[in-house]
Amino acid sequence: MQRATVLVAVLFLAAVAPAAGGVAGAAGSATTASDVAAAQSTSELVRTTTLRLTPDDSGAVAAVVEYDTPSNLASLDVRAGTGTVVSTDGFTETENGLQWDNETATPSFTLSVEVNQTISGSRALPEDVHATPDADAAQESGGYSFVDVGEWAILPVPQFSSQWTSYGSVTLSSSVAVAGEGAVGGNIAYLGPERTYTASENGQEFRLVVPAAASLAESPDDILASLTSASDSLQVGARDERVMTIAAPTSVDWGPAGLEYGGSDSWVLADSRLDTAGNVWLHEYVHTRQDFSTTSATQWVTEATAEYYGALLTLQQGRIGFDAFAEHLQRGTRSPYASAVLADPGTWTYNYANYVKGPLVYGNVDRVIRLASDGEHTAEDVLGRLNVDTDGTVTQSEFLAAIAAAGSDDVASYARRYTETRAVPDMWGREAHAEAFESATARLVASVPSDGVRVTGPYRNTTTGSVPTLVTGETTAVSVDVTNEGGADGSFTAALLRSGRALDTTDLSVAPGETATATVSATFDEAGQYTLTYGYETRTIRVREPASPNATVEVDATTVAPGDAVRVSLEASNPADYPANGTYPVVVDGETVETWTAALGPAETASFETTVTLDEPGAHTVRVGDRTFTVTVEETATTAAPSSTGSTPGFGVTATVVSALLAALVASRRR
Repeated sequence: MQRATVLVAVLFLAAVAPAAGGVAGAAGSATTASDVAAAQSTSELVRTTTLRLTPDDSGAVAAVVEYDTPSNLASLDVRAGTGTVVSTDGFTETENGLQWDNETATPSFTLSVEVNQTISGSRALPEDVHATPDADAAQESGGYSFVDVGEWAILPVPQFSSQWTSYGSVTLSSSVAVAGEGAVGGNIAYLGPERTYTASENGQEFRLVVPAAASLAESPDDILASLTSASDSLQVGARDERVMTIAAPTSVDWGPAGLEYGGSDSWVLADSRLDTAGNVWLHEYVHTRQDFSTTSATQWVTEATAEYYGALLTLQQGRIGFDAFAEHLQRGTRSPYASAVLADPGTWTYNYANYVKGPLVYGNVDRVIRLASDGEHTAEDVLGRLNVDTDGTVTQSEFLAAIAAAGSDDVASYARRYTETRAVPDMWGREAHAEAFESATARLVASVPSDGVRVTGPYRNTTTGSVPTLVTGETTAVSVDVTNEGGADGSFTAALLRSGRALDTTDLSVAPGETATATVSATFDEAGQYTLTYGYETRTIRVREPASPNATVEVDATTVAPGDAVRVSLEASNPADYPANGTYPVVVDGETVETWTAALGPAETASFETTVTLDEPGAHTVRVGDRTFTVTVEETATTAAPSSTGSTPGFGVTATVVSALLAALVASRRR
């Protein structure tokens, strides 16, 4: 699951005024319709990073970073998280990074990025990296975690901090590509010749990247089958849509046997096997299903659960027997692991107690929960609760509370003993395993059907399979189908939340073999971010203020005879992917004679037409929204065609402010 790897900071400029120190306008500049449209529309700043091997410079790769700038961008500053600047085009190096020249439409820079990193030392890995060591090693080997050998490389995707100011709204989109052969995930890239194998299950797309230099111990089909089976079995939420695993060539002196980085990507030594309790393929996959941070007291949980479920899922897939599973967990009873206090990392430095004693303790907690709840809950419910923890950081008290909720207070006390003291539980035997793990348990599978989301309100009345971006005033109802594929009753909760506060909640009890539907709904009166949870799945719901439509207004004549009618027409369109709202008063000589409101769904258009009759000779003003026309009434006039259509793309309720501000800015526009 994604964990805090995006390093984008945005200095966004509301309305159209430039930031302090920005572009100064020239007095007397004219404002054009395109200026107004640019100021009110949402534009996109596009960043493309292209990674390239540099065989003559082994240990480093080149990264070419190019920005496609929109016309309403005022300034852009970029700071690279890593690498040395080799060349620039349209950027100038400063002590704070790189500054755009405000002239080049597609500025770029090239970095030389050092790839070689070791698992220990001054270039240690960030906190969101999870590595699988040799559990019997006395200490970390210091081998590579990322490496470039010239012909191929496995590296973290470079990250950048971007700040900008703009006239109107600008959003950033980014993509990463490889020049030549290779593959890129969300956080890791492989450069060099390879073959990619794919499989899909439970809404997840799995990619197995096999470098030409790698020799697999297992077939790609078997590896993907194990991963997709684990995706189906592990009901803890936090499923990434795309998961990439690289089979790392073993010709390199790697530190760990595998490494998960950033939440959805990992590499695993190509000769790793599936028929072992220490299944590294599954260990790293379990890490992608962990969407929480820890304190020092719960730090052990991250690796313990990955190691435990890696072994348990391998057992459940029939790739090992109980004896191999038990022997793997029983290592936690040996010295020096057994004497470690899991909640105190200072007691397990250099002995990997989190990898060895941790799985034994968590496995025993799982066994006791199953027995205490008569199969209704397992320790997967604990991991699922940690994934939906409200602030994302799991404390010891929250960990124990999740255990109590799944089992009982007695089970939480049991867990406290084995995590906060040097006590170590025994490995359970075959009969105890059958009693707890082979008895009937609940297995709830939840999904939102293709018509499970209904959105209603002044802009639209529609059904879909996911919640779109909403606007204030809209109501959404989400229905979740829940099927119990297990053999014991299961409980299920769906909720709509705002900052941890429930707007609506539905609780269900689902009997074995039955399907039930949980529905939650709310009307959103405030813009902001909301959360939909069902089971241990979470979805973010974004609510915005309505967009401003683009509008074009016309009058059919600017010179008329007394008593003639002047036709006023207006067409409004919504360029946004969420609803828009604009109010357009028709004002004649200072008096509002009619008002039209355009309430538009995404990509919708609407039109309005009315007539005004002018009797008194002379000049009259007709204003529609923020567009003003002068219509002259002449006693003996012949109706004349208008000199201007009054086209005002993008004007809305804020256009008066926009026009006034932009008038002082146009002379300084770069294009």
